[in-house]
Amino acid sequence: MKALILENKVVDLAEKEFEVSKSFSWVDCDSTVKHGDFYENGRFERKFPYSAIESLRMERNARLMESDINMMISNETNTKIDEWKQYRQALRDLPSKASPTLDENGVLTNVTWPTKPN
Repeated sequence: MKALILENKVVDLAEKEFEVSKSFSWVDCDSTVKHGDFYENGRFERKFPYSAIESLRMERNARLMESDINMMISNETNTKIDEWKQYRQALRDLPSKASPTLDENGVLTNVTWPTKPN
């Protein structure tokens, strides 16, 4: 298998080389190499725009923002306020308690999210 490289990044994969501009280069690779991988110093490396903990914090922040309206409604109606407080605190505590990882596609794994109140 061959990887087509432009500016140290895999832009295509092919069984055989084909003619390309001089700004591209072909490098032998195995089946683990994917589009978007980086090729530096003779090695392929997968890089993601965010680390696992950054991804966790972004998802956590989105869930906190999503729960804002429910928290306000609970405050006004005095229903399930303690449940929403506990849920939101569990979300805020998650970065210090979880051990997040990214899978081979950059998807966040190894995180148990708190259950949102009904």
